[in-house]
Amino acid sequence: MTVTLRSDNDSGRSTFSVVVRTTCEDALSGGEAIKCVSLSLDDGTVLEDVEVEAILGGVLFIRAGGVDYREVGVDAVVRMVIG
Repeated sequence: MTVTLRSDNDSGRSTFSVVVRTTCEDALSGGEAIKCVSLSLDDGTVLEDVEVEAILGGVLFIRAGGVDYREVGVDAVVRMVIG
């Protein structure tokens, strides 16, 4: 199953970041990382096939390529595809 979340920039960024945060919290509640995630950020960066390992406050902790950790603020996410 694939889930796509996208900000339309009209409904408010804060509302969309709550959706991203809640989706990640729910998916991570089972104790497993969220795999096969693509993120588009507001600065134009696209992160493909990453794993969301954790969320703390408004920060996603992601792993790319099984090695590198990166912190991404949920407010920076404009599109998220899971699956």
